[in-house]
Amino acid sequence: MKIIKTLNLFVVILLLALTNANNAFAAAGQEDDASDDGTSSVTDKFNTKTTARTKATVVAISDCTTGPCKVVFDTTKQVMDSVNNDDDSEEILAIISPKFDFQLMTKFAMGTNWKLATKTQQDRLVVLFRQLLTYTYSNAWSKFKGAKITLMNTKIINAKDGSLNKQRAIVVSNVLLSNSADNQPIKVEYDLAHTGVNNTWVAYDIKIADASLVTTYRNQFNNIILGSKVDGLIAQLQTKVTNLKKHK
Repeated sequence: MKIIKTLNLFVVILLLALTNANNAFAAAGQEDDASDDGTSSVTDKFNTKTTARTKATVVAISDCTTGPCKVVFDTTKQVMDSVNNDDDSEEILAIISPKFDFQLMTKFAMGTNWKLATKTQQDRLVVLFRQLLTYTYSNAWSKFKGAKITLMNTKIINAKDGSLNKQRAIVVSNVLLSNSADNQPIKVEYDLAHTGVNNTWVAYDIKIADASLVTTYRNQFNNIILGSKVDGLIAQLQTKVTNLKKHK
């Protein structure tokens, strides 16, 4: 199996999570293959044929001193420094976790089905979705050295009613893999909301080549809920998380 060697913080999450979303529930009752890192169907596009271990770099060509761009820049820089220093996954996860709104991610991934879930079910879905994403990429960080990340621009989307906590932002970057076959950067979009502690910016979706983490999971969740209701989705998520934990 090919293995992705170098990726940006959010690209790592997106690629692994998108692949996981595509096959996570097909055989949810079966244990995962411990040798499978969940990236095989994605790596054809991001094929790297050598094992160069260069340092990752992060730069910005627009003002990144404030707002959502600063959040993406600072977080990516911290994580890449940690990866370059060979820190363990727990240290890296401690940097990442506060930068994501997992409740908003889960709500958007559920779509209209969110309203079908009780408050208890919603809380459980948030916990399981967070665990699913976490366990999917928690052991993969050592493979992601060498990316050159350039933050290109930021767009703030203001709420119609002027509410600060309803603001949205899009931060666009180019990611060049150190062993890229065609030496072409990959466009990665980070979607953020002004919903964090003390109204800070936090991420709720990532898009690469117009493929959205949230939308990919929404399609999977919809299919499961149609056949098994919300409780069926919770059961399948729990099974997947349990299997991932066994190989952690």
